[in-house]
Amino acid sequence: AAIRHARGLDLEVIGAYHSHPSSPPTPSLADLHESIPGDFLYVILGRDPGGTSSSRAWQIVDGNFVPVPLVTI
Repeated sequence: AAIRHARGLDLEVIGAYHSHPSSPPTPSLADLHESIPGDFLYVILGRDPGGTSSSRAWQIVDGNFVPVPLVTI
């Protein structure tokens, strides 16, 4: 709904983020089923096996998530 609202205001939505609080920041099957085709960027925050917080970015290519480099500036 938020994406439709933003697009209705003629804003370009380039991505979204969400968290996996108790698992790595890797897309799940649910993420894939809810994905939006195109150049949409998905940033997932999660926990690595050692418990360290981390984030990773993904895009859909040919129906599958592929990692996208995330650069902090």
